[in-house]
Amino acid sequence: MTGLQKTFAEGLKTRANDLSVDLKVAAMKGKYLQDNYHDIFYAKARNLAWKLRKKIDEALTQVDVLIMPATPKKARPLPPANISLKGIILKLPNEVALQCKPKSW
Repeated sequence: MTGLQKTFAEGLKTRANDLSVDLKVAAMKGKYLQDNYHDIFYAKARNLAWKLRKKIDEALTQVDVLIMPATPKKARPLPPANISLKGIILKLPNEVALQCKPKSW
């Protein structure tokens, strides 16, 4: 483990409340997928990355620049500054909100 990794891990334990709400929601979704699907989506994405890289290299033999969107969908509007983590999770699409919702709610 590098010094940066160690510092980051310690910071997550001691200053988790300083993380943005979006990062907390993303972490909850990631944990759910890891626990229930055992990294199958990550493995599929890594396998597809090789194919995508080959296609991009082929395209770059014909042109000098490729302009592509950074994400496949529009970004969500920024939430209000005073919204809680619970409020953000409840605004997610139903299937995501139900997966992330703590049992104590």
